[in-house]
Parts: sequence; C-alpha cells; structure tokens
Amino acid sequence: MHLPSLATAEGLASLDQHLLDRSFVSGYSPSRVDLTVLKQLGPHARLEQFINIGRWVTNLRSYSPDEQSHFPAGEPVEIDQTVIGGGSGVPPPEVSVDDPSAVSVAQLVPLHVVLSLPAHSNLLQQGSE
Repeated sequence: MHLPSLATAEGLASLDQHLLDRSFVSGYSPSRVDLTVLKQLGPHARLEQFINIGRWVTNLRSYSPDEQSHFPAGEPVEIDQTVIGGGSGVPPPEVSVDDPSAVSVAQLVPLHVVLSLPAHSNLLQQGSE
C-alpha cells in the first residue's frame, strides 16, 4: 500500500478513503503498521473532517499497551514524507528555531519511505506514551 505524506490534506484524505471500508491500515486485525501510521500523524493532527481516521484512531487507542505489544508486524506500507533539505548532498540552509517562517516551501522535498517492522519491534509502547 502507498500513502501520500500524512502531513498534507491529500495524504489524510487518502488514508481516510482507505479506511472507509477497513478497520485497519493493513489486514483485518491491528498491527504495528497501524501504530506506526498513527505515530506519523502526530499528536496535533487536525482530523475533524476525517471521520474514518477518527474511528480508526479511537479503535487503536482502545487497546492497552500490553495488547499493543502483541500486535503482529503487518504488511509494509509506503508513506511519502516531507522533509527539509534534499538528497542532493547539499546541506539544507540554516533555519532559526525561533522563526518557523524561515523555511520556505521551496525547501520542502518529498521523501519516499517504506515502513516495515520486524516481528520483535516494540514501537507500540513508544506510540502509546
């Protein structure tokens, strides 16, 4: 499965559409892939208009950390990421932490990553904190 960056409205809409007729991102039961995608959303994601994502988040958060630690790895999911800088070997320009407007749109470069978790990975407890 492939998702656009979850930092964009397009990515959230794509995930919401994917979850329209599914309870989980990958397969028929919760997996660590679900927890990883949830972590990609971040704690401040604006999800009001994405009812399927909201349902999915509520469902995942209903599992205890102990239950989550037993989730299987799940099928890999590809998620585009947006990062500052690029893979050109040229370091990104200095950006002031005090001035978030210092990052221009021209400096945002898409990055394609594949999430695949080993069976013994314990990202679950990190995501539930």
